[in-house]
Amino acid sequence: MESPEKRGLTKMTANSYVKLVGASIFIATFALAFNVCTVIWVYQTLQDGGHLVDRLRQEGIESTEKLRQESTESTEKLRQEISLLSEKLQNLETVKDAESRIVKRHVVTENDDDMRGPCNVLTLPGPQGAPGPVGPRGLPGVIGPPGPSGIAGRGGQPGERGLRGYAGEQGERGPLGSPGIAGRDGQPGERGLRGLAGETGETGPTGLKGDQGEPGGKGKAGPMGTPGRKGDRGMQGPIGPQIEISEIVQSVRQEIGNVSGTVYVRWGRKTCPDTAQLVYEGIAGGGRYEHKGSGGNHQCLPLNPIYDNPVPGKQSVGLMYGSEYQTHGFAPLHDIRDGAVVCAVCRVPTRSTLLMIPARNECPSDEWTREYYGYLMSASYTHSRSQFVCMDRHSEATPGSTSRNDNGALFYPVEGRCGGSGEPLPCGPYIDGNELTCAVCTI
Repeated sequence: MESPEKRGLTKMTANSYVKLVGASIFIATFALAFNVCTVIWVYQTLQDGGHLVDRLRQEGIESTEKLRQESTESTEKLRQEISLLSEKLQNLETVKDAESRIVKRHVVTENDDDMRGPCNVLTLPGPQGAPGPVGPRGLPGVIGPPGPSGIAGRGGQPGERGLRGYAGEQGERGPLGSPGIAGRDGQPGERGLRGLAGETGETGPTGLKGDQGEPGGKGKAGPMGTPGRKGDRGMQGPIGPQIEISEIVQSVRQEIGNVSGTVYVRWGRKTCPDTAQLVYEGIAGGGRYEHKGSGGNHQCLPLNPIYDNPVPGKQSVGLMYGSEYQTHGFAPLHDIRDGAVVCAVCRVPTRSTLLMIPARNECPSDEWTREYYGYLMSASYTHSRSQFVCMDRHSEATPGSTSRNDNGALFYPVEGRCGGSGEPLPCGPYIDGNELTCAVCTI
């Protein structure tokens, strides 16, 4: 018969194996659940992180799959161990039944000599032995069902800004947009340059014959004819009147004057002196004082211009302006300041040489005739250059022009500079700052 102590030990051993197997299964389940929760937390934390998140997600999936596979293998291994333990328990039950049967067959009786001691005393079982050593650690138990979802953790700190990604490929060209609103009209462009002259047109048909004109004037003398033969010597005539040589010279000068002479401009007056003939009166013109182009010389413009096939409007060409006296503070001509400059073109029929003398208001000698005298004038040294002219000492302006101050070509008195830098005039004969005079002479 099996003793109570032995039966208790057997039962305790079986229970220990069962508890060990259950504890192992619980630990394995907890470890698997912890790993799964860890992977899920990492996945939720890094799911917005670009390429790094994708890589971690892939690694998490691979880790989860690996853990799942390991858990499956562990579970299968635990099942095998449990099966082995069940077989061992069955074997223990079989051994226990066998021992029970053996004990029943060998019940100790007083007549059983094999169970008696030398003193013919019946032997009894000894006391219970000490517990054996702790057995080896059992295998992990079967993975339990998943636990409830944990509380969501607090949001982590924002990660550092990632590197700038590569530029994407250029997209396809979009469809053509609708036409925009028409813009406002632009400003008119500048007038173009004058075009080239057109080709000569075809000759028109011959017109009707006009009425006979008035007889023309006497023509020029024809060429000299062939000299005739020498005539016979005539009779000696009477003695003629005596003629002075001075009269002959004067007559020759008059004849020469009819075919030669000289012409000059009298600046500042509309009439010519008694020694000359008026060709025409006009107004002084030239380039505007601040312009760099156009002509540098002054012109005496007639009062009745004639045009030939002009182009209407303004073009990028040379410009001709009227002129003014700039004589502010210059006493001899102060009264005509800002007035328009007049002029006259004069002809001297009996003298062929003309000379304008600067810095003197007299002619070189009595052989010369002084046509007029005055002051040397030109543009200001700070403006565009112009020619020096002799302005009449008694100049006049166009009536009503002194109040307009239109500028244009400007006439300033000319001062001499001496004693300074820049190739000065010799001091002594020339006084620094004095206005220079002038004279126009003929011979």
